[in-house]
Amino acid sequence: MKQSNSINTVEDWTEKGYAFEKEGMFEKAVECYDKALEIDSNYAKAWNNKGTSLFGLRNFEEAIKCIDKALEIDPNYAEAWNNKGTCLFALRMFNEALKCFDKASEIDPEAPNVWLNKGNVLQNMGMYEQAIEAYTTALKLNPNLKWAWSSKGFTLHGIGNLNEAILCYDKALEIDPNLAGVLNNKGLALKDLGRLDEALECFKNVLDIEPSLVVAKVNREAVLEMIDKREKYRQK
Repeated sequence: MKQSNSINTVEDWTEKGYAFEKEGMFEKAVECYDKALEIDSNYAKAWNNKGTSLFGLRNFEEAIKCIDKALEIDPNYAEAWNNKGTCLFALRMFNEALKCFDKASEIDPEAPNVWLNKGNVLQNMGMYEQAIEAYTTALKLNPNLKWAWSSKGFTLHGIGNLNEAILCYDKALEIDPNLAGVLNNKGLALKDLGRLDEALECFKNVLDIEPSLVVAKVNREAVLEMIDKREKYRQK
């Protein structure tokens, strides 16, 4: 965060607000963006960033109003279109969110997070093949985008492509081995394939990371029961 006591320009206040925002101090960030906008009410970045801080406070409707201000000033502000889409997605307004992500990707087709967000909304709309295409595009732009690997795996899992799903989960886990949710999903895919011992290992690893995760405990017990039945069957 900027240490100077002299904060006079719209850029200074916006920079200070963003520093607060990165620390999760959203209310202080909003105060700084308001100071910036007192100096220049046509500074699109301050309106956009105020919107993202309001999003952090879960004030989605007010966030959209701020981002719309940014877009009035700069209709080709790809990041603002992406942020508006994210707010609409949080409100489960999927069609409207998709239009925003489409606009953002039209302006800046090289932004991987836009394609990730587009994939997420398509997945929630049940448009699974299109979602997978969007995740694939995101990963071509940034192969280290762990949430794109995770979401692509989840979508493949949902349409029954279990082996491909596991490959995607593994890619996400290569990037971040402590993704408990991804490990849990990998365990479920392995269970569905009948690879029970590997599934059990996944659920044990999940609980090493998050010992209180109830869903992993339930899944571990279900697999243990399946293994027990398998062993009893083999002994007949």
